[in-house]
Amino acid sequence: MYFEITVTTAELQKLAQRYNDMDELDDIEGVSYEQMMTMPEFIGSPLAPKIVRYYANADTNRIHGKEFLLICTMLSDKTDPKEKKEFLFDLFNNYDTEFITHEEIFEYYKLMFDGAISDDHILALAYRALRMPNLKVQGRVEKHEFVAVTIQ
Repeated sequence: MYFEITVTTAELQKLAQRYNDMDELDDIEGVSYEQMMTMPEFIGSPLAPKIVRYYANADTNRIHGKEFLLICTMLSDKTDPKEKKEFLFDLFNNYDTEFITHEEIFEYYKLMFDGAISDDHILALAYRALRMPNLKVQGRVEKHEFVAVTIQ
C-alpha cells in the first residue's frame, strides 16, 4: 500500500532521528517488533501488532527506515482518512483479493471490540456487515464499499 507522504521536511528529520535512536539499541539492523510495540503511539492500540507485522521484514521480523516512515505517516493526523481506510482494508485483506469476507470482517471486529462485547455479538456484527443492502455482492465487501461505510 502506497500513499502520499504528508509530513514536512522537519517532521521527516525528526522521524529519521527517532528511527536511528531506536535502531541503535542493538547490533542488528532494523527496529525489532518488540521495540516498535513500546512506541507511545502503539501502546494500548489493538491494531498496532497487525500494522507492525504488515510492514515487518518477513525474514527478520524487523522494521527498516522506509517502513518506519510509512507506519508513522499512516498514523499521522495529516494523512487523508480515505487513505487510512484503504490501508485498513489492505491490512485485513488476508488473501489479497478484491474483497474481504466473513473471516476478515470478524478478525477486524474482534480486534476492535474484544473485551467490550462477546464473540457472539462480534459474529453477529460480521454477519450483519456482510448483508448490508448496498453491497454489490452479499457476503463480501469490496474496498470502495469498505471505505464508504467505515467510520472515521
